[in-house]
Amino acid sequence: MEISDFKNYCDSIHKKIDQYQDMKKKFTQREIRKDLRKIKFISKNLIKKENDILHSSELWLLDNYYLIESEGKGILRGRTILPHRICSTANALLNFTDNVINKEMLDAFFESAFKADPLIESDYAHAKAGFVAVLIHRIHLAYIHDRNAIPTLITSLRHISVTDFDPFRKEYSPIELLFQTEPTGYYVQCDDKTKNGYKRALKKQAKMSKTTEFSLLEQYLNTSKEEYQTNPTSKKAFVGYYLTAPRKGYGYFFVLFSLFILSMVIIVVPLMRTNSAWITILSALFLAIPVFESSKLLVEFAYSLLVRNEPLPRLELDTIPPNGKTLTVISSLFHDKDEISSLFDKLELIYLKNKTKDNQNLNFGILADFPESDEPVSSSDREFYEHAKEKIDVLNQRYGDVFHLFLRERVYSETSGKFMGYERKRGALCELCDFLHQRLTTFSYYCGTESKLENTQYVVTLDCDTNLGIGQLSELIGVMVHPLNKPEIEEINGINIVTGGYGVIQPGMKPTLRSTSRSSFSTLVSYSAGHDVYSFAGFDTFQTLFGKGVFCGKGIMDVEAFDLTVNNTFPDERILSHDILEGTRLSCGLITDMYLTDEQPSTVVSWNKRAHRWIRGDVQSFPFAFPHYRDKFGRKVKNPISLLNQYILCNALRSWLYTPAVVLLIFLSVFTNTPTAAVLLTVGFTPIYLPFILTMITTVLNLRFQPVYRNYFNKVTSGFWQTFLMIFYRIITLFTDAKNVTDAMVRS
Repeated sequence: MEISDFKNYCDSIHKKIDQYQDMKKKFTQREIRKDLRKIKFISKNLIKKENDILHSSELWLLDNYYLIESEGKGILRGRTILPHRICSTANALLNFTDNVINKEMLDAFFESAFKADPLIESDYAHAKAGFVAVLIHRIHLAYIHDRNAIPTLITSLRHISVTDFDPFRKEYSPIELLFQTEPTGYYVQCDDKTKNGYKRALKKQAKMSKTTEFSLLEQYLNTSKEEYQTNPTSKKAFVGYYLTAPRKGYGYFFVLFSLFILSMVIIVVPLMRTNSAWITILSALFLAIPVFESSKLLVEFAYSLLVRNEPLPRLELDTIPPNGKTLTVISSLFHDKDEISSLFDKLELIYLKNKTKDNQNLNFGILADFPESDEPVSSSDREFYEHAKEKIDVLNQRYGDVFHLFLRERVYSETSGKFMGYERKRGALCELCDFLHQRLTTFSYYCGTESKLENTQYVVTLDCDTNLGIGQLSELIGVMVHPLNKPEIEEINGINIVTGGYGVIQPGMKPTLRSTSRSSFSTLVSYSAGHDVYSFAGFDTFQTLFGKGVFCGKGIMDVEAFDLTVNNTFPDERILSHDILEGTRLSCGLITDMYLTDEQPSTVVSWNKRAHRWIRGDVQSFPFAFPHYRDKFGRKVKNPISLLNQYILCNALRSWLYTPAVVLLIFLSVFTNTPTAAVLLTVGFTPIYLPFILTMITTVLNLRFQPVYRNYFNKVTSGFWQTFLMIFYRIITLFTDAKNVTDAMVRS
């Protein structure tokens, strides 16, 4: 068929769309589900015909059933509302072309629609789903009426499945073209996820205000252009400002505490009738922790099903602009030469994975301390420095002067009675900030070209076991330089904190494949996502509902915001881990669709040692949730952080109290009657087995929209088995965990 004939037919459809009788059929999710069910039934019957010779079209259907099911269930899984105009015109076009469709025809189709009667934004958003729905329906009908058409239809479905529809949207969508006129120029730099998020918000707001998307966007653009003329750097000059509603999920706390109080009343009131007052009081006290944990699990599970998480907006960067100049550092201790060599090998690998076209505005470094010692200078210090300097010089000769070494001298710590780097990792970051501002520091050993660090805007902090993937550095910077994410610093109670935007942004964290396969233990705990609040930051209720994350020490931070809000803020030698505290001052954002990987402990002993350190840090951070606290200089100051951040600090400590509470319930049950003991133990152990039940529910819900293949069931079965084993592990180690938590809290 000549493409000119096809274009003419498209023109006639779009100009006289209401006159085509074959366009009256509406395609819905119900129709798709019905077609898939019928095609599955047909395929099963064809498989049973072992001794019969199958028609070539039947073989086509069997060979490509996975494609039909995958594309169809993709529509169902996304709960896509199929656009009537797309489905209707696609049906007519396939009649005209004898079921043939390709990219050239699609381009002609959208161009014709743009000239005659432009499609609305939702038509472009779901155009691919519309074509897929029509093709699946026609495959079903073709088996009944004209099986010879099946190969052509499947070929067309394959073309549609691999075709990217975004270029059509960018070229012909009136909404997209209008967005591109916004004054700051940031919109065209945004990535596709961010653009689609703005369009979803525009659609929702237009529906609520009972106006068209186009007219509402025009209003926002006029407002942003007026703001741009008076203050071009204002967030209000960017049209996305008006499409980003503040996340205020305070209904979460109402639901959570309502469920908690109701559960406590239902559980405790019957105990009052059959037990003495002291048994009832102790039961209520010890039950509060597991009941709250169970309530939290249930509420967060419900919110994860009902609330859509919008990723943080970001710019798509091919090169790093001057306002995104970034220093990436790996924090570590220098123990021996082999470890130093591996650190620089890792730094080189990070550079190679993340270098840009012009390789400008990126620097990389090692932020290191010598091990603690009884003396301020050890005999091996100079040897370690010379070895590190040699490595830095080699890298700079090979790739240019973008590598740096920051090595501090030891200072005396009164708490430990040893000489070590001032305030460990937090002190290193504070002094790095001072170094970038050309202040006095303890970096006695520096190697690199200092002028390369001028006007550094951001610092990416990584641990020695953290891996930064290909292009992830540009993605992190793209989030930070987006205008709506830039931190707004305000003085509250005489203390600077970030009240708008983000001063630090972190990605989610996952264990490396290597570390999860080192032992049976590491394989088991790698499935306990969410139990470990620091290393697994993927799904985050705080980010989804409130737009705030819980900082775990790895991410990208704004140098100026850090200097104004964190540097010289907290008391020295009082807090082991400052990460969560820094997040409350800097306003932490979580990138829920990006993950870094790091190493995971391979034994129970190393796991408990790490947990012991975190518990001590959370206990020491807890006083900063109070209305008043002592600052670095011993002055009593009014707490400037929000109630949400105060809750985050309290919740971090509460999460560790579960195992001691259950152990106390076990001992208490010995002194009660059998029914009371059964209640105490059942409720106490609920947070251990509840995740397994919720995992089963999630899998069943997803199974409706998931292509059913053997490898899928293998993955599901493995996940079930690991989650089930985790129940036994947590029960077996209950007393050990409780002892570890208690010891850490006492030592704090």
